[in-house]
Amino acid sequence: MPTFYSSKDAGLPAFYISTTASLQRFTNYKLIFKACLVSGYGSRAAAGWTLVDEGDQFLVLRNAAGNYFTISSAYYVISTGLAYHGAFRVFLHATYTGMGSTGIPQGQGVVSGTSGAATLPVYFGSDLLYWNANTRWVLLADEQTFIFTMLPFTGNASAITGTNIDSTGSAGTLYVGADLGGNHIAAGGYRAATPNTHQLTLYFDRVALTTLRNPKTGLLVDTGGIAAWLDGVINVASAPTTTHTNTPGISVLASDLTELPTLEMHQLRWLAAGQPQPGLRGMRRENLLIRHYANPIRRLLEGSLTTTDYTGDSILNLNPLSDGYCYLPLQAAVGGRGSAIITDNPAYW
Repeated sequence: MPTFYSSKDAGLPAFYISTTASLQRFTNYKLIFKACLVSGYGSRAAAGWTLVDEGDQFLVLRNAAGNYFTISSAYYVISTGLAYHGAFRVFLHATYTGMGSTGIPQGQGVVSGTSGAATLPVYFGSDLLYWNANTRWVLLADEQTFIFTMLPFTGNASAITGTNIDSTGSAGTLYVGADLGGNHIAAGGYRAATPNTHQLTLYFDRVALTTLRNPKTGLLVDTGGIAAWLDGVINVASAPTTTHTNTPGISVLASDLTELPTLEMHQLRWLAAGQPQPGLRGMRRENLLIRHYANPIRRLLEGSLTTTDYTGDSILNLNPLSDGYCYLPLQAAVGGRGSAIITDNPAYW
């Protein structure tokens, strides 16, 4: 059974809250992942991942399937300004023998992105995380997969409404772990040789994808690379592309759709080596909602259960629907995602 963890929970560790660039910004990410996935906090039990190794600028975790996930501070990897501690490179690997001197883990199948040899790796995060206490985040996880969503507001989150929620700088979602077929993947972030800023635009598009193995052959992707795309999140209005796209695909704030009594939940599938792959766990899309902003998505999902607009402070609140489960709109760069739904309903895990 997946569990939701939230920045509003009691018992969380103390985070570094400051506008001053520091290694502590990366420590915040480590605290979140360790508390939710490994150790638990307050009344919340951990999701069931294992802490394998950590240092000031890296963290290595393993899920119950025995696959590895590592984050290394972007400062560690690219050796530039301290603000880059607010972002990190995402790695997947099959074994772990130690951390390299440049923040790249050592072991079998180490990969970030799909191009091989980490020439176009994937980064996630932002120096805006916890500039003040208005940062909001949720993490949904079980022992094999987690979905981390962050909204690092730098102003009063309660005052941010309407489309401004979606246009928040560095809003993003990171998916790591098993898909519905057991493939070890990561989705979400920014794919580039090096991050062009310490306040990344975080996409959830067809490009920001990493897979540990080639599902067609079962072999490790490693340095060979693979043609793989998360096409299940492409908007109807967005043409396929081999680079990140800012095509304004999400343009509907209000429409003829005024109530949604039932959901048709479709998988977010991906492609690898020319073949379709199973969808992502805990994530679905309702095609009638694919071009809506986060606020109307939640309002339409909840119907009579809500009578007021959501704000930046409340858009990630964990309010179960009548079936007892939560359904949250995916957050990422508006121009680079299709609207999707994140849920703890075990039917979708």
